[in-house]
Amino acid sequence: MEYRKEVDGLRAIAVIPVILFHAGINFFEGGFVGVDIFFVISGYLITSLILSEKSKGVFKLSNFYERRARRILPALFTVMLFSIPFSYFLMMPNQLLDFSESILAVTFFSSNILFWTETNYFSAAAELKPLLHTWSLAVEEQFYILFPLFIILTWKIGKQNIFRLILIFLIFSFLLSEWVYRFSPTANFFLAPTRAWELLIGSVAAFYLIKNKPVITKSKEHLATIGFVLILFSIFSFNANTPFPGVYSLVPVLGTLLIILYSSSNTFIGKFLSFNFIVGIGLISYSAYLWHQPFLAFSRLYFHETLSQSFLLIICIISFVFAYFSWIMIEKPYRNRQKISKRFLIFSIIPCVFVFITFSTIGIKSQGFIDNKLTMEDQEYLKNYKGLELSKAEYREECNFYEQGQNIDPSCYKEIPSKENVLIWGDSHAQAIGPGLRHHFNKKYNFMQVATSSCPPQLINKQYTEFSNSCSRSNAFALSLIEKMDIQYVIMAQRKDHLKTNWKEISDYLKENNVKNILVLGPAPTWVQTLPNIVSYYGLYKKQQETSTSIGLNKTVQEIDSKFAATLSLNEDIIFLSLINILCKEECLYKIKGAPAEDNLTQVDKSHLSIRGSRLVAQDLFKGIFN
Repeated sequence: MEYRKEVDGLRAIAVIPVILFHAGINFFEGGFVGVDIFFVISGYLITSLILSEKSKGVFKLSNFYERRARRILPALFTVMLFSIPFSYFLMMPNQLLDFSESILAVTFFSSNILFWTETNYFSAAAELKPLLHTWSLAVEEQFYILFPLFIILTWKIGKQNIFRLILIFLIFSFLLSEWVYRFSPTANFFLAPTRAWELLIGSVAAFYLIKNKPVITKSKEHLATIGFVLILFSIFSFNANTPFPGVYSLVPVLGTLLIILYSSSNTFIGKFLSFNFIVGIGLISYSAYLWHQPFLAFSRLYFHETLSQSFLLIICIISFVFAYFSWIMIEKPYRNRQKISKRFLIFSIIPCVFVFITFSTIGIKSQGFIDNKLTMEDQEYLKNYKGLELSKAEYREECNFYEQGQNIDPSCYKEIPSKENVLIWGDSHAQAIGPGLRHHFNKKYNFMQVATSSCPPQLINKQYTEFSNSCSRSNAFALSLIEKMDIQYVIMAQRKDHLKTNWKEISDYLKENNVKNILVLGPAPTWVQTLPNIVSYYGLYKKQQETSTSIGLNKTVQEIDSKFAATLSLNEDIIFLSLINILCKEECLYKIKGAPAEDNLTQVDKSHLSIRGSRLVAQDLFKGIFN
């Protein structure tokens, strides 16, 4: 199989945006498409290799699997071994439990399935998972196991028929992806059946180029340029709300396909991708991909705060330095059969697998080494803390379309003639303010509630998450109430993306429907771990007189609150209410003095108000509004 420098250069174009995306660098919100580029490249290279060797009659399945093991496992296992001690010392027990599960899943090529069950790839919690990025390796590994078997079993029917079968599987996988994202975007993102079509696009390229030796004319060269533009467009214009994968992922996938088909060392794009520096980054791209996420996760865990972009860029550069030495000292030797024998390879892998299984088993059975990480007193505090269940009981889940399905309880929107109607609208943060409002102001005001998990107030659904369908129903129902009923006040709250919501559009709509008072809550204080875990882990519950802390506080939320306040101040129809101003000064209030220890925290997790927190905030925020 002929070596193509521009394909290694294309790896660089894939890995850089992925790393910058994981680092949270501005303008790279679509950097996750780098994984899609990798999938197409992998499909192309693996299929080309198999077809070439099968045609010559020299293909052996055992040799193929050995090559994949040499390529993937030594560097991957090195990163996993590196991650274990850092995770042990930097993580809380619940995080260590998750990490132990991920070590086991990575070992058995199934981390994509694990992360599907526990993680939204775009969530803040995902930033603290050192092995999150291995989901894509799991997808590729599953492809590497099955695809050569498919070729072997179908070889006798001829390449043309194999190609047709691949096209059928490709179309089925694509249509499956387009269907699944509508009700389970996380499954769509992580699982191999909805990702297989991207790898098979690469296979299509391999079949085409084996049959049609490329003759690059001027017009065909332009196709490679268009492909490059498509990749850049997706990197800089896509974001977490883009339905993905599916139709939108055709942009980077087809862009990659065009470059593979219509670039060479003699074309403009081919020459650019063949620059030694870019090829060099491509050669170390696998190691760079492996190292960057642990470095980013451990940095965030160590500092317990949101890191600056300049610092994160330094971490990215360090990842590439480690990648270079990893490529020189691990990847290259292990890929060379003359230096590392098959016997040595096997006896390198077996002890690592033993370590991973042992660590994972102990970590899972011990609930994240909880006895080593927390004293019995700490554990007792966590065991006795009841704030979450007490608060959830008053959040009114019967008004949550995600929990209730097609309809919410009629009590959520029942009118009371003797009281003024107030609509609480938004996501779970709108639910969280409800207990305080009802406690203090229920005598004169009727608090209706349409608040659904992960559903910010919108006139049109622009999100594609696990909650998309329930969000559409929730927001549509809230709008119908606003249009049909005499609602004097609308209170809106959401967990994140405050600056992305079109508040002008919403406020204009509400004014048109005779809503006289439009109230918007700013973000709540946000912690890098759940507040009860922070209080337990750092022994804050022992400090009887202390009620505020900055330990584990995400300080960027305060900056967002200030920007949000400035933005809404330009809209005279909206009253902005800052939770940050009530709960935070230099530090944030985490404990309510005099309350029982099992229910004395202001927040029950990373950001949701407890009942006591809700009552405290509502009394201060709304006393001048509801009198």
